[in-house]
Amino acid sequence: MKDFCYIALGDSIALGTITYWSGTVGYPIRMLPELRRRYGRIAFRNFARNGDRAEDLLLRLKTSASLRHWVQNADLITLCIGGNNVMAAVQIPGFTRAYLPGLEAGTRRFERVYPQIIRELRRLNPHCRLLSMTVYNPYSCRREPALFRLAQKYLGRINRCIRAQEDVILVDAAQRFSLGPIEKLCCLYPRMGALFRNPHPTPWGQLQLAQLHLWAIPVLPCLTGSVPPEGE
Repeated sequence: MKDFCYIALGDSIALGTITYWSGTVGYPIRMLPELRRRYGRIAFRNFARNGDRAEDLLLRLKTSASLRHWVQNADLITLCIGGNNVMAAVQIPGFTRAYLPGLEAGTRRFERVYPQIIRELRRLNPHCRLLSMTVYNPYSCRREPALFRLAQKYLGRINRCIRAQEDVILVDAAQRFSLGPIEKLCCLYPRMGALFRNPHPTPWGQLQLAQLHLWAIPVLPCLTGSVPPEGE
């Protein structure tokens, strides 16, 4: 019997990163116990990278033999990308100021590149379940309404692009995080002060993302992949 093959693609959210020096268990790892309960043995690989933008992921999809091999053999792929196309233009530390031309340029690159990512994934593997996650707004509309509206302007465009793709299963993190409480879902409002402000999910936020993905996975009557060879 073949192992169920699952790979995670994306950025620091899929790795569980919080700050440069701290992290938590990311949603792909949190999904594994339930996936094992459903499908038995799991062949799992997390290809997410801190700081990756959509264009970085597309380049790796086209040039990394190991990544392409795992994509071709996957039964399930989760995709989380786009936040860095916007947040790379936001001042660190603090995340309180943004470079407007950078926001526009990053969003335009995403709008151009993301459909290419989906096409490349489907060219490599037409049959796997491909889960595509929207990008949540980490700002509180109550505490920081101006920053919330600014982020929403560009994240709204990114999420419209994600929702427009066909042959994917949508995981709407943006909608879930909009229900709040945002202070519990992400790390932008810590008790320790502005130096520790960070837009990544909290442990509880990562749990919500794992649950959203698990709820979205349809019944898989048969396995389409195979176990990648050892060392890939």
